[in-house]
Amino acid sequence: MVHADAAAIDKSQSKQEIYDNIIDNLGSLITGQSNWISNLSNAASILFWTLRDLNKVNWAGFYMHNKSTAILELGPFHGLPACQTIKAELNKGICADTFCKAQAILVPNVDEYPGKHIACDSTTKSELVVPLFASTGVCVGVMDFDSLVIGGFDDVDKDNMVKIAALLTKHCDFNNLL
Repeated sequence: MVHADAAAIDKSQSKQEIYDNIIDNLGSLITGQSNWISNLSNAASILFWTLRDLNKVNWAGFYMHNKSTAILELGPFHGLPACQTIKAELNKGICADTFCKAQAILVPNVDEYPGKHIACDSTTKSELVVPLFASTGVCVGVMDFDSLVIGGFDDVDKDNMVKIAALLTKHCDFNNLL
């Protein structure tokens, strides 16, 4: 497969079929590669370019935990420039809450999020953040997705992003983050 074709979607497909293709294409691309920077870079690219039309995604990327500073640091992403660091503490934003709780958080309207929302981009209206785990089960970071529309993500997105996070766990060596 030509790598650039990994982000191509058939708009006549259902959302689930599109995600099935994303998972297959990403799996093919990262199999045999354990470098997490390379794999997360390709994942951010595929997810941004396939979801920008489907979900009006304006940002797709990763924040990785620096255990010595208790900070989530900006990792591979696609979209406008973003916040470079986020304190890995509860009530310090959706990414921090996802990391601390080690569970996915879907926010239909960021202005109504009960915790603190860190607005790296004022055009973001909804957000989906999924924890990313090392093979040991330790949370090492988060996958973060922003949309330009309220309700830009649903449970189909959430369930499939959890599957994508598991795929990344399987293929990435996160040992230097532990």
